[in-house]
Amino acid sequence: MNFEFKNLSNKKMSILFYVFLTINGLILISKLFFGTLNDQTDFLFGISYFLLFII
Repeated sequence: MNFEFKNLSNKKMSILFYVFLTINGLILISKLFFGTLNDQTDFLFGISYFLLFII
């Protein structure tokens, strides 16, 4: 039972990791191609990296 909980926790962490990676990729694409360098995208970029390094 402990192994199943640990495996489920690792699965959740990997899903969160790929979600934050996708968010960062979308923000980088919007910065490069559309040139939208406003404070909101910078804030989201910083928050997602902060959460990624905590995980």
